[in-house]
Amino acid sequence: MLTNNIQIAWRNIQKNKGFTAINVAGLSVGIASTILLFSLIYFELSFDTFHKNKDRIFTIQRQTTSHDGELSFTSGTT
Repeated sequence: MLTNNIQIAWRNIQKNKGFTAINVAGLSVGIASTILLFSLIYFELSFDTFHKNKDRIFTIQRQTTSHDGELSFTSGTT
């Protein structure tokens, strides 16, 4: 039963090469994006967790405005 399904899948892959390539490329991009996103989230959440009093760490931020009162940028400084 399993070998029969594998043979049918292989025949369909050989017959529809372009469709298969698009599906495999899309799946690869999706998996790579997910791994990258999870690693970025893990990095951001694990920042400064080695300190004893990590819940008491603060960041001082400075907002710079232009002459017409429009906010230009915000930077984190210490």
